Amino acid sequence: MAGILAYVGDQEALPLLLRGIPRMAYVGTDSWGICTCNGALHVRKALGRPIEPSVQAAGLPGKTGMAHTRWATHGEVSEANAHPLTDCGLSLAVVHNGIIENHEKLRAALENRGHRFSTQTDSEVIPHLVEEMRRGGSPLASAVAAAYQSLSGSFSFALICAGESGRIYACRKHQPLYVGTSTNSSVASSEPSCLVGTAHRAAALGNGQLAILETGSVRVIDIASGKAADQSWVPVERQYLAENRLGFRHYVEKEINFEPDLLLIMGLGDLMGIELMADGVERSDRVYILSDSASYNSSLASSYLLDDIAGIRASVFLAEDFRKSRERLSRRDLVIGMSSASPPTSFLEALHLARQQEAKTALVTGNGLSEMRSVDNLVRLGTWGPKDLSPLGVFTGQVGVSLVLAHAIRGQVDRARKELSQLGQSLKEAMPDIRRRAHVLATRIYLSETVLAFGRNELYPVALEAAGRLNELAGLRAVGLEKPGAGSTQLFQPGIRDTCLFFLRKGDDATARNLKEASTTGARAIAICEGKPPTPGDAIQVPESRHLFLVSEMLPAHLLTYESSLLRGRNPDRLALQPG
Repeated sequence: MAGILAYVGDQEALPLLLRGIPRMAYVGTDSWGICTCNGALHVRKALGRPIEPSVQAAGLPGKTGMAHTRWATHGEVSEANAHPLTDCGLSLAVVHNGIIENHEKLRAALENRGHRFSTQTDSEVIPHLVEEMRRGGSPLASAVAAAYQSLSGSFSFALICAGESGRIYACRKHQPLYVGTSTNSSVASSEPSCLVGTAHRAAALGNGQLAILETGSVRVIDIASGKAADQSWVPVERQYLAENRLGFRHYVEKEINFEPDLLLIMGLGDLMGIELMADGVERSDRVYILSDSASYNSSLASSYLLDDIAGIRASVFLAEDFRKSRERLSRRDLVIGMSSASPPTSFLEALHLARQQEAKTALVTGNGLSEMRSVDNLVRLGTWGPKDLSPLGVFTGQVGVSLVLAHAIRGQVDRARKELSQLGQSLKEAMPDIRRRAHVLATRIYLSETVLAFGRNELYPVALEAAGRLNELAGLRAVGLEKPGAGSTQLFQPGIRDTCLFFLRKGDDATARNLKEASTTGARAIAICEGKPPTPGDAIQVPESRHLFLVSEMLPAHLLTYESSLLRGRNPDRLALQPG
Protein backbone atom coordinates (compact mmCIF):
# COMPACT_ATOMS: atom_id res chain seq x y z
CA MET A 1 0.00 0.00 0.00
CA ALA A 2 1.31 3.38 -1.01
CA GLY A 3 0.47 6.71 0.59
CA ILE A 4 -1.23 9.55 -1.34
CA LEU A 5 -1.59 13.18 -0.28
CA ALA A 6 -2.71 16.04 -2.55
CA TYR A 7 -3.33 19.67 -1.53
CA VAL A 8 -4.67 22.81 -3.18
CA GLY A 9 -5.19 26.06 -1.25
CA ASP A 10 -4.12 29.62 -0.62
CA GLN A 11 -0.88 28.62 1.14
CA GLU A 12 2.33 27.11 -0.22
CA ALA A 13 1.77 23.36 -0.59
CA LEU A 14 5.23 22.17 0.45
CA PRO A 15 4.96 22.67 4.25
CA LEU A 16 1.70 20.72 4.43
CA LEU A 17 3.05 17.93 2.22
CA LEU A 18 6.15 17.69 4.42
CA ARG A 19 3.95 17.32 7.54
CA GLY A 20 1.94 14.58 5.85
CA ILE A 21 4.78 12.44 4.52
CA PRO A 22 5.87 11.05 7.93
CA ARG A 23 2.24 10.01 8.59
CA MET A 24 2.38 7.96 5.38
CA ALA A 25 5.86 6.54 6.01
CA TYR A 26 4.53 3.10 6.84
CA VAL A 27 6.62 0.09 7.72
CA GLY A 28 7.80 -1.12 4.31
CA THR A 29 8.08 2.31 2.66
CA ASP A 30 11.03 2.16 0.25
CA SER A 31 10.86 5.54 -1.54
CA TRP A 32 8.93 8.79 -1.61
CA GLY A 33 8.40 11.89 -3.71
CA ILE A 34 6.78 15.32 -3.95
CA CYS A 35 5.44 17.36 -6.86
CA THR A 36 4.33 21.00 -6.64
CA CYS A 37 2.78 23.16 -9.33
CA ASN A 38 2.83 26.90 -10.04
CA GLY A 39 2.26 26.78 -13.80
CA ALA A 40 5.08 24.25 -14.13
CA LEU A 41 5.65 20.92 -12.38
CA HIS A 42 8.46 20.64 -9.82
CA VAL A 43 9.30 17.03 -8.84
CA ARG A 44 11.65 15.71 -6.16
CA LYS A 45 12.15 12.00 -5.33
CA ALA A 46 14.26 10.04 -2.87
CA LEU A 47 14.96 6.44 -1.83
CA GLY A 48 14.40 4.99 1.62
CA ARG A 49 12.12 6.15 4.39
CA PRO A 50 11.68 9.95 4.58
CA ILE A 51 14.04 10.80 7.45
CA GLU A 52 14.46 14.52 6.73
CA PRO A 53 12.01 15.37 3.92
CA SER A 54 12.15 19.09 4.72
CA VAL A 55 15.83 19.14 3.77
CA GLN A 56 15.58 16.84 0.75
CA ALA A 57 12.53 18.60 -0.75
CA ALA A 58 13.34 22.21 0.09
CA GLY A 59 12.53 24.93 -2.40
CA LEU A 60 9.61 23.47 -4.37
CA PRO A 61 7.20 26.35 -5.17
CA GLY A 62 3.43 26.26 -5.73
CA LYS A 63 0.11 26.27 -3.89
CA THR A 64 -0.91 22.94 -5.42
CA GLY A 65 1.02 19.76 -4.77
CA MET A 66 1.13 16.03 -4.14
CA ALA A 67 3.22 13.70 -2.00
CA HIS A 68 3.62 9.92 -2.20
CA THR A 69 5.23 7.09 -0.25
CA ARG A 70 5.87 3.84 -2.13
CA TRP A 71 6.09 0.17 -1.25
CA ALA A 72 7.14 -1.48 -4.51
CA THR A 73 5.06 -4.20 -6.16
CA HIS A 74 5.83 -3.55 -9.86
CA GLY A 75 9.36 -2.50 -10.72
CA GLU A 76 12.46 -2.36 -8.57
CA VAL A 77 13.09 0.09 -5.77
CA SER A 78 14.68 3.01 -7.61
CA GLU A 79 14.39 6.77 -7.80
CA ALA A 80 13.03 6.48 -11.36
CA ASN A 81 10.22 4.18 -10.20
CA ALA A 82 9.29 6.44 -7.28
CA HIS A 83 6.23 8.67 -7.62
CA PRO A 84 5.06 11.21 -8.79
CA LEU A 85 5.16 9.94 -12.40
CA THR A 86 4.72 12.17 -15.43
CA ASP A 87 3.59 12.00 -19.05
CA CYS A 88 5.71 12.57 -22.18
CA GLY A 89 5.08 16.31 -22.19
CA LEU A 90 5.88 16.74 -18.48
CA SER A 91 2.55 18.51 -18.05
CA LEU A 92 0.75 15.81 -16.00
CA ALA A 93 1.85 14.22 -12.73
CA VAL A 94 0.22 11.26 -10.97
CA VAL A 95 0.53 9.56 -7.58
CA HIS A 96 -1.04 6.10 -7.44
CA ASN A 97 -1.85 3.44 -4.87
CA GLY A 98 -2.79 -0.14 -5.75
CA ILE A 99 -2.56 -2.44 -8.75
CA ILE A 100 -3.33 -1.83 -12.45
CA GLU A 101 -4.08 -5.35 -13.69
CA ASN A 102 -4.10 -4.53 -17.43
CA HIS A 103 -1.04 -2.28 -17.42
CA GLU A 104 1.01 -4.44 -19.82
CA LYS A 105 -1.70 -4.35 -22.51
CA LEU A 106 -2.20 -0.59 -22.07
CA ARG A 107 1.54 0.06 -22.10
CA ALA A 108 2.00 -1.80 -25.38
CA ALA A 109 -0.88 0.11 -27.00
CA LEU A 110 0.44 3.47 -25.79
CA GLU A 111 3.97 2.70 -26.97
CA ASN A 112 2.57 1.89 -30.40
CA ARG A 113 1.09 5.39 -30.42
CA GLY A 114 4.45 6.97 -29.66
CA HIS A 115 4.45 7.27 -25.87
CA ARG A 116 7.84 6.87 -24.16
CA PHE A 117 7.93 5.14 -20.78
CA SER A 118 10.74 5.74 -18.32
CA THR A 119 9.84 3.36 -15.44
CA GLN A 120 9.02 -0.31 -14.83
CA THR A 121 5.85 0.50 -12.88
CA ASP A 122 2.22 -0.28 -13.65
CA SER A 123 1.39 3.26 -12.42
CA GLU A 124 3.05 5.07 -15.33
CA VAL A 125 0.28 4.06 -17.74
CA ILE A 126 -2.05 6.54 -15.97
CA PRO A 127 -0.43 9.87 -16.98
CA HIS A 128 0.26 8.58 -20.49
CA LEU A 129 -3.31 7.32 -20.84
CA VAL A 130 -4.72 10.69 -19.73
CA GLU A 131 -2.32 12.44 -22.12
CA GLU A 132 -3.57 10.22 -24.96
CA MET A 133 -7.21 10.91 -24.09
CA ARG A 134 -6.57 14.68 -24.31
CA ARG A 135 -5.12 14.55 -27.84
CA GLY A 136 -8.60 14.95 -29.30
CA GLY A 137 -9.15 18.15 -27.34
CA SER A 138 -11.13 16.59 -24.50
CA PRO A 139 -11.35 18.56 -21.23
CA LEU A 140 -9.05 17.20 -18.56
CA ALA A 141 -11.93 15.98 -16.37
CA SER A 142 -13.31 13.93 -19.29
CA ALA A 143 -9.86 12.57 -20.10
CA VAL A 144 -9.30 11.47 -16.48
CA ALA A 145 -12.73 9.79 -16.40
CA ALA A 146 -12.06 8.01 -19.70
CA ALA A 147 -8.66 6.85 -18.47
CA TYR A 148 -10.24 5.54 -15.27
CA GLN A 149 -12.72 3.47 -17.30
CA SER A 150 -9.84 1.93 -19.28
CA LEU A 151 -8.08 0.70 -16.13
CA SER A 152 -8.81 -2.57 -14.35
CA GLY A 153 -7.59 -3.57 -10.92
CA SER A 154 -7.70 -2.10 -7.44
CA PHE A 155 -6.37 1.43 -7.22
CA SER A 156 -6.76 5.10 -6.37
CA PHE A 157 -4.83 8.02 -7.81
CA ALA A 158 -4.50 11.80 -7.82
CA LEU A 159 -3.42 13.94 -10.75
CA ILE A 160 -2.33 17.55 -11.27
CA CYS A 161 -1.74 19.43 -14.52
CA ALA A 162 0.72 22.24 -15.14
CA GLY A 163 -1.93 24.10 -17.11
CA GLU A 164 -4.50 23.90 -14.30
CA SER A 165 -2.38 24.70 -11.28
CA GLY A 166 -5.32 25.40 -8.98
CA ARG A 167 -7.01 22.04 -9.40
CA ILE A 168 -6.54 18.38 -8.41
CA TYR A 169 -8.28 15.33 -9.88
CA ALA A 170 -8.68 12.20 -7.76
CA CYS A 171 -10.31 8.80 -8.48
CA ARG A 172 -10.96 5.66 -6.50
CA LYS A 173 -11.58 2.00 -7.36
CA HIS A 174 -11.49 -0.12 -4.20
CA GLN A 175 -8.36 1.47 -2.68
CA PRO A 176 -9.43 3.99 0.00
CA LEU A 177 -9.22 7.69 -0.74
CA TYR A 178 -10.60 10.52 1.40
CA VAL A 179 -11.33 14.12 0.44
CA GLY A 180 -11.54 17.04 2.83
CA THR A 181 -12.15 20.76 2.61
CA SER A 182 -12.02 23.98 4.62
CA THR A 183 -12.64 27.61 3.69
CA ASN A 184 -9.18 28.05 2.16
CA SER A 185 -7.98 24.60 1.13
CA SER A 186 -8.94 21.15 -0.15
CA VAL A 187 -7.08 17.89 0.30
CA ALA A 188 -7.22 14.27 -0.88
CA SER A 189 -5.41 11.47 0.91
CA SER A 190 -5.30 7.72 1.41
CA GLU A 191 -4.30 8.35 5.05
CA PRO A 192 -7.11 9.88 7.18
CA SER A 193 -4.68 11.42 9.67
CA CYS A 194 -3.38 13.72 6.90
CA LEU A 195 -6.76 15.49 6.94
CA VAL A 196 -6.26 16.69 10.52
CA GLY A 197 -5.23 20.33 10.68
CA THR A 198 -6.05 20.96 7.02
CA ALA A 199 -9.71 20.03 6.49
CA HIS A 200 -12.73 20.89 8.63
CA ARG A 201 -14.93 18.22 7.09
CA ALA A 202 -14.21 15.08 5.12
CA ALA A 203 -15.82 12.29 3.12
CA ALA A 204 -14.75 8.92 1.76
CA LEU A 205 -14.66 8.88 -2.02
CA GLY A 206 -16.80 6.05 -3.39
CA ASN A 207 -15.88 3.49 -6.03
CA GLY A 208 -16.19 4.94 -9.52
CA GLN A 209 -16.15 8.55 -8.36
CA LEU A 210 -14.02 11.44 -9.61
CA ALA A 211 -13.29 14.29 -7.21
CA ILE A 212 -12.26 17.69 -8.55
CA LEU A 213 -10.59 19.71 -5.80
CA GLU A 214 -10.15 23.49 -5.85
CA THR A 215 -9.38 25.94 -3.07
CA GLY A 216 -12.19 25.57 -0.53
CA SER A 217 -14.40 23.29 -2.66
CA VAL A 218 -14.69 19.66 -3.75
CA ARG A 219 -16.96 18.49 -6.58
CA VAL A 220 -17.62 14.75 -6.86
CA ILE A 221 -18.86 13.15 -10.08
CA ASP A 222 -20.06 9.60 -10.71
CA ILE A 223 -17.87 8.54 -13.63
CA ALA A 224 -20.35 6.05 -15.14
CA SER A 225 -23.24 8.52 -15.34
CA GLY A 226 -21.35 11.81 -15.48
CA LYS A 227 -23.70 13.24 -12.84
CA ALA A 228 -22.86 14.91 -9.53
CA ALA A 229 -22.61 12.47 -6.62
CA ASP A 230 -23.83 13.18 -3.12
CA GLN A 231 -21.30 12.81 -0.32
CA SER A 232 -21.72 12.15 3.40
CA TRP A 233 -19.50 14.73 5.07
CA VAL A 234 -18.31 14.33 8.66
CA PRO A 235 -16.25 16.63 10.90
CA VAL A 236 -12.53 15.90 10.98
CA GLU A 237 -11.51 15.01 14.51
CA ARG A 238 -8.20 14.22 16.12
CA GLN A 239 -9.24 10.59 16.47
CA TYR A 240 -7.86 10.08 12.97
CA LEU A 241 -4.31 10.79 14.09
CA ALA A 242 -1.98 7.90 13.36
CA GLU A 243 0.51 8.06 16.24
CA ASN A 244 -0.92 5.01 18.02
CA ARG A 245 -0.39 2.90 14.90
CA LEU A 246 3.40 3.33 15.29
CA GLY A 247 4.03 3.71 11.55
CA PHE A 248 1.71 0.90 10.45
CA ARG A 249 -1.14 1.47 8.02
CA HIS A 250 -3.80 -0.06 10.27
CA TYR A 251 -4.04 -1.35 13.82
CA VAL A 252 -4.50 -4.86 12.46
CA GLU A 253 -1.15 -4.63 10.67
CA LYS A 254 0.48 -3.38 13.87
CA GLU A 255 -0.90 -6.34 15.80
CA ILE A 256 0.25 -8.87 13.20
CA ASN A 257 3.74 -7.41 13.41
CA PHE A 258 3.53 -7.67 17.22
CA GLU A 259 3.21 -11.48 17.10
CA PRO A 260 6.99 -12.15 17.26
CA ASP A 261 7.19 -9.79 20.26
CA LEU A 262 4.34 -11.69 21.93
CA LEU A 263 6.41 -14.88 21.71
CA LEU A 264 9.48 -13.10 23.11
CA ILE A 265 7.49 -11.60 26.01
CA MET A 266 5.92 -14.98 26.82
CA GLY A 267 9.38 -16.52 26.85
CA LEU A 268 10.50 -14.01 29.47
CA GLY A 269 7.23 -13.54 31.37
CA ASP A 270 5.46 -15.00 34.39
CA LEU A 271 4.15 -18.46 33.45
CA MET A 272 2.85 -19.42 36.90
CA GLY A 273 -0.78 -19.65 35.76
CA ILE A 274 0.16 -22.10 33.01
CA GLU A 275 2.24 -24.19 35.39
CA LEU A 276 -0.75 -24.45 37.77
CA MET A 277 -2.83 -25.63 34.82
CA ALA A 278 -0.16 -28.23 34.01
CA ASP A 279 -0.45 -29.58 37.56
CA GLY A 280 -4.18 -30.01 36.95
CA VAL A 281 -3.56 -31.90 33.70
CA GLU A 282 -1.17 -34.32 35.39
CA ARG A 283 -3.78 -35.19 38.01
CA SER A 284 -6.58 -35.69 35.47
CA ASP A 285 -7.84 -38.83 33.82
CA ARG A 286 -9.27 -37.04 30.77
CA VAL A 287 -8.65 -33.61 29.21
CA TYR A 288 -11.18 -31.71 27.13
CA ILE A 289 -10.59 -28.50 25.20
CA LEU A 290 -13.68 -26.32 24.72
CA SER A 291 -13.56 -23.49 22.21
CA ASP A 292 -15.70 -20.65 21.01
CA SER A 293 -16.13 -20.39 17.24
CA ALA A 294 -13.10 -18.09 16.81
CA SER A 295 -10.71 -20.35 18.76
CA TYR A 296 -11.55 -23.75 17.31
CA ASN A 297 -8.49 -23.90 15.05
CA SER A 298 -6.07 -22.87 17.81
CA SER A 299 -7.74 -25.51 20.00
CA LEU A 300 -6.96 -28.18 17.37
CA ALA A 301 -3.37 -26.94 17.23
CA SER A 302 -3.19 -27.07 21.03
CA SER A 303 -4.37 -30.68 21.10
CA TYR A 304 -1.54 -31.58 18.71
CA LEU A 305 1.07 -29.94 20.98
CA LEU A 306 -0.26 -31.68 24.09
CA ASP A 307 -0.06 -35.03 22.32
CA ASP A 308 3.30 -34.53 20.62
CA ILE A 309 5.18 -33.08 23.61
CA ALA A 310 3.44 -34.49 26.68
CA GLY A 311 1.64 -37.55 25.33
CA ILE A 312 -1.73 -36.17 26.50
CA ARG A 313 -4.74 -36.90 24.29
CA ALA A 314 -7.25 -34.05 24.52
CA SER A 315 -10.75 -34.12 23.03
CA VAL A 316 -11.67 -30.87 21.24
CA PHE A 317 -15.27 -29.59 21.26
CA LEU A 318 -17.03 -26.43 20.23
CA ALA A 319 -18.75 -25.23 23.40
CA GLU A 320 -22.20 -25.59 21.87
CA ASP A 321 -21.45 -29.17 20.77
CA PHE A 322 -20.09 -30.02 24.22
CA ARG A 323 -23.35 -28.94 25.83
CA LYS A 324 -25.27 -31.23 23.46
CA SER A 325 -22.88 -34.20 23.79
CA ARG A 326 -23.99 -35.15 27.30
CA GLU A 327 -20.43 -36.10 28.21
CA ARG A 328 -20.29 -37.62 31.70
CA LEU A 329 -17.49 -35.93 33.67
CA SER A 330 -15.96 -36.47 37.08
CA ARG A 331 -13.65 -34.66 39.47
CA ARG A 332 -10.78 -36.50 37.77
CA ASP A 333 -11.40 -34.65 34.48
CA LEU A 334 -10.09 -31.25 33.32
CA VAL A 335 -11.94 -28.95 30.92
CA ILE A 336 -9.82 -26.19 29.33
CA GLY A 337 -11.72 -23.38 27.66
CA MET A 338 -10.20 -21.46 24.72
CA SER A 339 -11.85 -18.11 24.03
CA SER A 340 -10.70 -15.30 21.76
CA ALA A 341 -12.43 -12.52 23.69
CA SER A 342 -14.73 -12.12 26.64
CA PRO A 343 -16.46 -15.50 26.49
CA PRO A 344 -20.05 -15.64 25.17
CA THR A 345 -22.88 -16.88 27.37
CA SER A 346 -23.10 -20.28 25.64
CA PHE A 347 -19.39 -20.82 26.25
CA LEU A 348 -19.65 -19.97 29.95
CA GLU A 349 -22.68 -22.24 30.26
CA ALA A 350 -20.58 -25.14 28.93
CA LEU A 351 -17.89 -24.44 31.54
CA HIS A 352 -20.58 -24.17 34.22
CA LEU A 353 -21.90 -27.56 33.13
CA ALA A 354 -18.44 -29.05 33.64
CA ARG A 355 -18.20 -27.51 37.12
CA GLN A 356 -21.61 -28.92 38.03
CA GLN A 357 -20.15 -32.37 37.40
CA GLU A 358 -17.18 -31.47 39.65
CA ALA A 359 -14.65 -31.41 36.79
CA LYS A 360 -11.72 -29.02 37.13
CA THR A 361 -11.89 -26.06 34.73
CA ALA A 362 -9.43 -23.59 33.20
CA LEU A 363 -9.75 -20.76 30.73
CA VAL A 364 -7.28 -19.30 28.20
CA THR A 365 -8.72 -16.05 26.84
CA GLY A 366 -7.79 -12.82 25.14
CA ASN A 367 -9.25 -10.90 28.06
CA GLY A 368 -12.02 -11.51 30.57
CA LEU A 369 -10.84 -11.02 34.14
CA SER A 370 -14.50 -10.95 35.16
CA GLU A 371 -14.80 -14.63 34.22
CA MET A 372 -12.32 -15.66 36.95
CA ARG A 373 -15.21 -16.84 39.15
CA SER A 374 -16.33 -19.25 36.42
CA VAL A 375 -13.14 -21.35 36.39
CA ASP A 376 -10.51 -22.79 38.72
CA ASN A 377 -7.62 -21.32 36.73
CA LEU A 378 -7.48 -18.35 34.34
CA VAL A 379 -4.74 -17.51 31.83
CA ARG A 380 -5.28 -14.12 30.17
CA LEU A 381 -3.22 -13.38 27.06
CA GLY A 382 -3.29 -9.67 27.90
CA THR A 383 -0.69 -10.49 30.57
CA TRP A 384 1.93 -10.59 27.81
CA GLY A 385 0.50 -8.24 25.20
CA PRO A 386 -2.21 -5.67 24.44
CA LYS A 387 -5.18 -5.73 26.78
CA ASP A 388 -7.51 -6.96 24.03
CA LEU A 389 -5.83 -9.04 21.32
CA SER A 390 -7.69 -9.52 18.04
CA PRO A 391 -8.46 -13.09 16.91
CA LEU A 392 -5.28 -12.99 14.80
CA GLY A 393 -3.09 -12.37 17.84
CA VAL A 394 -5.12 -14.74 19.99
CA PHE A 395 -4.23 -17.68 17.72
CA THR A 396 -0.53 -17.03 18.33
CA GLY A 397 -1.07 -16.50 22.07
CA GLN A 398 -3.17 -19.62 22.60
CA VAL A 399 -0.74 -21.84 20.68
CA GLY A 400 2.10 -20.33 22.73
CA VAL A 401 0.25 -21.07 25.98
CA SER A 402 -0.33 -24.66 24.84
CA LEU A 403 3.37 -25.10 24.10
CA VAL A 404 4.25 -23.95 27.62
CA LEU A 405 1.52 -26.14 29.08
CA ALA A 406 2.76 -29.24 27.26
CA HIS A 407 6.38 -28.68 28.35
CA ALA A 408 5.29 -27.81 31.91
CA ILE A 409 3.52 -31.18 32.18
CA ARG A 410 6.92 -32.77 31.57
CA GLY A 411 8.66 -30.37 33.96
CA GLN A 412 10.49 -28.60 31.13
CA VAL A 413 9.23 -25.01 31.27
CA ASP A 414 12.70 -23.70 30.47
CA ARG A 415 12.62 -25.60 27.19
CA ALA A 416 9.34 -23.84 26.32
CA ARG A 417 10.86 -20.47 27.20
CA LYS A 418 13.82 -21.19 24.94
CA GLU A 419 11.63 -22.23 21.99
CA LEU A 420 9.39 -19.18 22.37
CA SER A 421 12.35 -16.80 22.60
CA GLN A 422 14.25 -18.37 19.72
CA LEU A 423 11.31 -18.32 17.32
CA GLY A 424 10.27 -14.83 18.40
CA GLN A 425 13.76 -13.51 17.65
CA SER A 426 14.02 -15.42 14.36
CA LEU A 427 10.65 -14.08 13.21
CA LYS A 428 11.59 -10.51 14.14
CA GLU A 429 14.72 -10.81 12.00
CA ALA A 430 12.76 -12.38 9.12
CA MET A 431 9.81 -9.96 9.27
CA PRO A 432 11.07 -7.44 6.67
CA ASP A 433 11.37 -10.17 4.04
CA ILE A 434 8.10 -11.85 5.08
CA ARG A 435 6.29 -8.50 4.88
CA ARG A 436 7.78 -7.77 1.47
CA ARG A 437 6.85 -11.18 0.06
CA ALA A 438 3.31 -11.01 1.44
CA HIS A 439 2.91 -7.49 -0.01
CA VAL A 440 3.84 -8.76 -3.49
CA LEU A 441 2.09 -12.15 -3.39
CA ALA A 442 -1.21 -10.63 -2.27
CA THR A 443 -1.47 -9.26 -5.81
CA ARG A 444 -1.73 -12.91 -6.98
CA ILE A 445 -4.52 -13.74 -4.52
CA TYR A 446 -6.94 -10.86 -4.22
CA LEU A 447 -8.85 -11.51 -7.48
CA SER A 448 -9.18 -15.27 -6.88
CA GLU A 449 -12.60 -16.84 -7.13
CA THR A 450 -11.56 -19.32 -4.44
CA VAL A 451 -8.46 -19.81 -2.29
CA LEU A 452 -7.74 -23.44 -1.40
CA ALA A 453 -5.50 -23.64 1.66
CA PHE A 454 -3.77 -27.03 2.11
CA GLY A 455 -2.14 -28.19 5.35
CA ARG A 456 -1.40 -31.83 6.13
CA ASN A 457 -1.66 -33.40 9.56
CA GLU A 458 -0.66 -30.89 12.26
CA LEU A 459 -0.80 -28.02 9.73
CA TYR A 460 -4.47 -28.67 8.97
CA PRO A 461 -5.60 -26.22 11.73
CA VAL A 462 -3.35 -23.59 10.14
CA ALA A 463 -5.02 -24.14 6.76
CA LEU A 464 -8.44 -23.82 8.40
CA GLU A 465 -7.41 -20.65 10.25
CA ALA A 466 -5.93 -19.07 7.11
CA ALA A 467 -9.09 -19.81 5.12
CA GLY A 468 -11.27 -18.35 7.85
CA ARG A 469 -9.28 -15.10 8.02
CA LEU A 470 -9.18 -14.72 4.22
CA ASN A 471 -12.95 -15.08 4.23
CA GLU A 472 -13.55 -12.75 7.18
CA LEU A 473 -11.06 -9.94 6.56
CA ALA A 474 -10.44 -10.07 2.81
CA GLY A 475 -13.92 -11.18 1.72
CA LEU A 476 -12.45 -14.04 -0.33
CA ARG A 477 -14.14 -17.41 -0.65
CA ALA A 478 -11.57 -19.67 0.99
CA VAL A 479 -11.56 -23.32 2.06
CA GLY A 480 -9.13 -25.13 4.37
CA LEU A 481 -8.24 -28.67 3.25
CA GLU A 482 -5.86 -31.31 4.52
CA LYS A 483 -4.77 -32.48 1.07
CA PRO A 484 -6.00 -32.55 -2.53
CA GLY A 485 -8.58 -35.31 -2.85
CA ALA A 486 -9.28 -37.74 -5.65
CA GLY A 487 -9.93 -35.95 -8.92
CA SER A 488 -8.62 -32.66 -7.58
CA THR A 489 -5.91 -32.43 -10.26
CA GLN A 490 -8.41 -30.33 -12.20
CA LEU A 491 -7.66 -27.62 -9.63
CA PHE A 492 -4.11 -27.45 -10.90
CA GLN A 493 -4.89 -25.99 -14.31
CA PRO A 494 -3.73 -22.73 -15.87
CA GLY A 495 -6.45 -20.15 -16.38
CA ILE A 496 -8.57 -21.30 -13.44
CA ARG A 497 -9.09 -18.32 -11.14
CA ASP A 498 -8.46 -20.32 -7.98
CA THR A 499 -5.30 -19.98 -5.93
CA CYS A 500 -3.75 -22.89 -4.05
CA LEU A 501 -2.01 -21.93 -0.81
CA PHE A 502 0.24 -24.70 0.53
CA PHE A 503 1.55 -24.88 4.10
CA LEU A 504 4.43 -27.33 4.44
CA ARG A 505 7.13 -28.26 6.88
CA LYS A 506 10.65 -29.19 5.96
CA GLY A 507 10.60 -32.83 4.86
CA ASP A 508 6.90 -32.85 3.93
CA ASP A 509 7.40 -34.72 0.66
CA ALA A 510 3.69 -35.36 0.01
CA THR A 511 2.72 -31.67 0.09
CA ALA A 512 5.88 -30.81 -1.86
CA ARG A 513 4.68 -33.17 -4.62
CA ASN A 514 1.29 -31.44 -4.67
CA LEU A 515 2.99 -28.05 -4.86
CA LYS A 516 5.25 -29.20 -7.70
CA GLU A 517 2.26 -30.62 -9.59
CA ALA A 518 0.42 -27.31 -9.27
CA SER A 519 3.49 -25.26 -10.28
CA THR A 520 4.37 -27.35 -13.34
CA THR A 521 0.82 -27.14 -14.74
CA GLY A 522 0.87 -23.35 -14.58
CA ALA A 523 -1.79 -23.10 -11.87
CA ARG A 524 -1.55 -20.28 -9.34
CA ALA A 525 0.20 -21.72 -6.30
CA ILE A 526 1.82 -20.08 -3.28
CA ALA A 527 3.87 -21.91 -0.65
CA ILE A 528 4.48 -20.96 2.96
CA CYS A 529 7.31 -23.21 4.07
CA GLU A 530 10.18 -23.73 6.48
CA GLY A 531 13.50 -22.99 4.84
CA LYS A 532 14.06 -23.17 1.08
CA PRO A 533 10.90 -23.91 -0.95
CA PRO A 534 10.89 -27.35 -2.64
CA THR A 535 10.14 -25.81 -6.06
CA PRO A 536 10.98 -22.45 -7.67
CA GLY A 537 8.10 -20.01 -7.66
CA ASP A 538 5.95 -17.93 -5.35
CA ALA A 539 6.85 -18.72 -1.75
CA ILE A 540 7.31 -17.17 1.68
CA GLN A 541 10.04 -18.74 3.79
CA VAL A 542 9.78 -18.86 7.58
CA PRO A 543 12.29 -19.92 10.25
CA GLU A 544 12.33 -23.58 11.28
CA SER A 545 10.85 -24.53 14.65
CA ARG A 546 10.44 -27.88 16.41
CA HIS A 547 6.84 -27.21 17.51
CA LEU A 548 5.93 -23.58 16.85
CA PHE A 549 5.84 -23.94 13.05
CA LEU A 550 2.09 -23.63 13.67
CA VAL A 551 2.73 -19.98 14.56
CA SER A 552 5.55 -19.21 12.14
CA GLU A 553 3.50 -20.41 9.14
CA MET A 554 0.37 -18.60 10.32
CA LEU A 555 2.11 -15.23 10.46
CA PRO A 556 2.62 -14.90 6.66
CA ALA A 557 -0.98 -16.04 6.15
CA HIS A 558 -2.13 -13.19 8.41
CA LEU A 559 -0.08 -10.72 6.35
CA LEU A 560 -1.38 -12.14 3.05
CA THR A 561 -4.91 -11.72 4.40
CA TYR A 562 -4.26 -8.15 5.46
CA GLU A 563 -2.66 -7.14 2.15
CA SER A 564 -5.44 -8.85 0.16
CA SER A 565 -8.08 -7.02 2.19
CA LEU A 566 -6.51 -3.69 1.21
CA LEU A 567 -6.36 -4.61 -2.47
CA ARG A 568 -10.04 -5.55 -2.32
CA GLY A 569 -10.90 -2.13 -0.91
CA ARG A 570 -11.70 -3.34 2.59
CA ASN A 571 -10.60 -1.57 5.76
CA PRO A 572 -9.67 -4.07 8.48
CA ASP A 573 -9.91 -1.39 11.15
CA ARG A 574 -13.35 -0.25 9.92
CA LEU A 575 -12.40 3.44 10.09
CA ALA A 576 -15.34 5.79 10.55
CA LEU A 577 -14.66 7.40 7.19
CA GLN A 578 -14.78 4.11 5.29
CA PRO A 579 -17.86 3.83 3.06
CA GLY A 580 -20.09 0.82 3.30
